[in-house]
Amino acid sequence: MATPLRGRHVPPSAWHCAARAVHRYAEGVSAAIELTPELDAALRQQLREGETVAYARQPRMQRDVTMLLRIWRFDTETVAALTMSLAGCGALVQLAIDSSGATKGIFEGKPGLLLAIYFGIMGALNARTSIRARRANRHTVYAVTNQRVLRITTWPRLEVAAWEAAEVTEVTRHNVKPDCGNIRYLKGVPSHDGNALMYVPMPEACEAAMRALISKPTLHADGRA
Repeated sequence: MATPLRGRHVPPSAWHCAARAVHRYAEGVSAAIELTPELDAALRQQLREGETVAYARQPRMQRDVTMLLRIWRFDTETVAALTMSLAGCGALVQLAIDSSGATKGIFEGKPGLLLAIYFGIMGALNARTSIRARRANRHTVYAVTNQRVLRITTWPRLEVAAWEAAEVTEVTRHNVKPDCGNIRYLKGVPSHDGNALMYVPMPEACEAAMRALISKPTLHADGRA
């Protein structure tokens, strides 16, 4: 008479273990490639024949410091620039009040007024630059394929930068947060946009894809090794 299985621990078969491993690998691959339809189409247009993608994600915003700032999609640079701009507006208001004969306040002296106006103008320009940079960031994709490293930006115009496998001189990962980091692929310190993929999500997956890229024989555009 067969012994009932209820209450007994049945070890998983090799097939089940393999199936779980494949499932975990598929989840990792799907998470490592996550793009908007616009960026997905832009990336596909740049791929060569036989080129496959191992990692493709949008970079994170650089300096989101509080939950409120994350909701507003502002960073510390934008907030500081807007603060400077408000100071300049306050100086202009004070100047208008002074011209009407009202009591003078903190910006009584002309040097103080000029300084505040200067900071206001510079703050407005810096805020504009920061906001434009963040918008461009939302239209950028970092990709690692079996042949090269790609950086594609679609706003305000299409810009494509590529580094072949032979041009990757090192692979160094620096985590900024547990789920965000910089992957440097060219020698040089510190990391910047010219030698690293900055603020990438899943930095471990990006690093693994880049190490796999440089460990393979260099492929030419026609697929020859």
